[in-house]
Amino acid sequence: SVKNNYFKDRPSINTLPLQALKDKLKGRVVLLGVGSRIRGDDAAGPELIEILKKRRPDTGKEIFLFDGEEVPENYLIPIANLKPNLVIIVDAVDFGSRPGTLKLFPIRQIPQGSLSTHRLSLRFLGSYLEKETEAKIYLLGIQPKSIKLEEKLSPEVKKALRDLADFFEKNTFKNE
Repeated sequence: SVKNNYFKDRPSINTLPLQALKDKLKGRVVLLGVGSRIRGDDAAGPELIEILKKRRPDTGKEIFLFDGEEVPENYLIPIANLKPNLVIIVDAVDFGSRPGTLKLFPIRQIPQGSLSTHRLSLRFLGSYLEKETEAKIYLLGIQPKSIKLEEKLSPEVKKALRDLADFFEKNTFKNE
């Protein structure tokens, strides 16, 4: 998860409404879920990937799903090799809103440094993928309620994940 008061202290940071994503879901789309499964709502990214894989196990034509957990850097080469048009990194982000709130951040607005609970900063990962693939890179942040050790997902984040899964299913999965 991205932590501290970076987003809370910058209410003017440009975020995009989720609906803006709909127009960007063209070509090869990669979803990279990031987070720790044992830290409550920090599991939001991996949980979304799991939900989508259960709903549509034969993905790989229209959307590529990666569960990066706490080591998203392990997937940089496989993602770059896909030459995606769009990469969406899904992670818990504390931007000071109601739990379950979703915000879309262009990756260049994520600060360099140690705001992430993951080994490499999400900005570094996004910048690398942008350079290697020329894809548009976004961070889809989900406001956590809690990221305490061994807590389950909060009801608010569970609902947000169901809504997100519905959104991606409707807008990326081809009905054959």
